[in-house]
Amino acid sequence: MTPASRHLPLLLCCLMAAAIAACGGDEPSDNRPGRHGHDTPTDTTGNTTPSDTIHNPTDTTPSDPPRPTITVTAPRGYGYMGQTMQLTAVDGDGHSVAATWTSSRTDLATVDDNGLVTFANTRQDGQTLITAAADGATATLQLDCRQWTVAMHDGTQWAIPDLPSAHAGDTLVLTITDSALKLINDDGFNASSCTWSHNSRNADPDDIVARVYPPDALNGWCARYVISTTAADGAIINIRATLGAAASSLSIVIRNP
Repeated sequence: MTPASRHLPLLLCCLMAAAIAACGGDEPSDNRPGRHGHDTPTDTTGNTTPSDTIHNPTDTTPSDPPRPTITVTAPRGYGYMGQTMQLTAVDGDGHSVAATWTSSRTDLATVDDNGLVTFANTRQDGQTLITAAADGATATLQLDCRQWTVAMHDGTQWAIPDLPSAHAGDTLVLTITDSALKLINDDGFNASSCTWSHNSRNADPDDIVARVYPPDALNGWCARYVISTTAADGAIINIRATLGAAASSLSIVIRNP
């Protein structure tokens, strides 16, 4: 073997190594997505993560039904002691409903299971709240409670004298007034609504009163009591008006010189 042939294998190995280096090595390029910024596509907003286009479905849970409502209706907003007044509870469609009734001031007015209000025999004006409850709904109505009294006309005005007196042969003119001594003649309540009666503490009533003219339209809604010409001096006549459980009276002394 010549010297040149002895070095041939070494030369071939060197040539092969040079060829491999010229081709860029034996490891392939890493082309996995996401390795470089340009490998992952972007959406139109510039985000690398596509937008979430999934929407929540519409909530089909039924809403609570509307709460029922009721209203209390009344002929008027006030009443006088002894009177009654019918109240009604109605729903949103105006239909009557059965209700449970209460009064905040039973000393002024009471109400029964049917909504009938009775004004008490109070000696003061005041207010009460009437409440109706039905089907989970409530309604309240304020009512004014008004007093009334027997008053006597003294020839000039209505009055309640401390010691009223009359003479034999006089005609007493009496009626019903409110707490301000104003004649009551509204909504069917006036002196003719009351029951009138009289008695005496110290004499026979028939010996004192000769005649009674009950209140009516002809009498101007006034009661007229004609005192007997023979009524004894010092006799006392008590004239009383009654309406339901309420009453008012006036005692008059006869002076017969």
